[in-house]
Amino acid sequence: MGQQTRKRKQKAGKFVGRGAYGCGFAPSLRCAGDTKPGEFSKLLESKEAAGEYAIRTLLEPIDPTQIFFLYPLKLCKPSRNLDPLMNRNTTFKNLKKCNIVSIDNADARLIFYQNGGPDLSTIEKLPPQDYADFFVELSQILQGLRLLHSNHICHLDIKRENLVVKPRSGSFHFRYIDFGFAVNTAIPFVPKKVYTNNYYIWPSEMRHINNLTGDRIPDFNKIKDAVGTDANLLREYLLQKVDVYSLGRLLFSILKNLIGLSISSENILFLTDNNVEFIPPVASLDWFMDLKFYILFPYIRLVKAMMDPSPFKRITAERAFFEYGLLRPQFRRLFTKENLQTHLSAVRPNLKRGFMNMVSGFVGPRATAKVRPL
Repeated sequence: MGQQTRKRKQKAGKFVGRGAYGCGFAPSLRCAGDTKPGEFSKLLESKEAAGEYAIRTLLEPIDPTQIFFLYPLKLCKPSRNLDPLMNRNTTFKNLKKCNIVSIDNADARLIFYQNGGPDLSTIEKLPPQDYADFFVELSQILQGLRLLHSNHICHLDIKRENLVVKPRSGSFHFRYIDFGFAVNTAIPFVPKKVYTNNYYIWPSEMRHINNLTGDRIPDFNKIKDAVGTDANLLREYLLQKVDVYSLGRLLFSILKNLIGLSISSENILFLTDNNVEFIPPVASLDWFMDLKFYILFPYIRLVKAMMDPSPFKRITAERAFFEYGLLRPQFRRLFTKENLQTHLSAVRPNLKRGFMNMVSGFVGPRATAKVRPL
């Protein structure tokens, strides 16, 4: 028993990834004086760690049990026992890539988090048996965005890398991470310049605003002038819905990448394309038609509304959450194990063409049904 304990004390956390300003370890590295690791830790320089830890005071009051957001639990100095490990362990060669120029205990800090599971960028394909649970619980990220908006917070950096998912009791738990580029929309500011060719703005494309902790958001990319746009309108409409746009784009990428949606371009008006050879078996026709009209069409219609080029027409986070809620019972109804085994297995050789292309490539008795606009 004693030997096992000593081994645990000498073992450093496993390097699991790096970000712009820190490296992640799971299980965590240890604080000075601690003997047991936690679930997950980030090693950062003290200045960056202080700014990241400050996010806790802003998110904990609105999500005290971390249902929707993962924020820091603890800030400490790393154990001095890490020094020899850093010198000989190959994983620590990644530290300089994380902008950690010094690993001295005086400069390095550890921040502890719950382990929220892998981020969505690491999930390449989704097994069909997980379709129902995955897409039903995906509503958590829309509910989380609604909660942020109701508290005057705009995430500004929504992407697959900043959403983590963890299996729980046969289901999935989705949460947001990385609020370094989030802003308080209740605080007056003027976004001086924004990209106008992409119809949305990113934090790296905005000047003269601060993040939630009061730090200036840096400029990373070339910035173009916003022509003929009133600053107040930018603040009220563009900023508060830029994360809706980003989340809509993410929802589309999930459908495209996890289910195998295949299209010739990123133009989401592809639903009118019927140039597909595949015709489903007669016994599966009704299921595919239901899939088309009760899941795929409404899903893409929602994505289009979230990604409307005009921020004046783009739907709110509240409306997006409501519309996605209408899809949840349809996921349960159509993505049953029996349905997937019966109908999806019959078309498995054609899946390389893309799920949506197969479904949109034929007409049936409901093809003339009216599609409710958002």
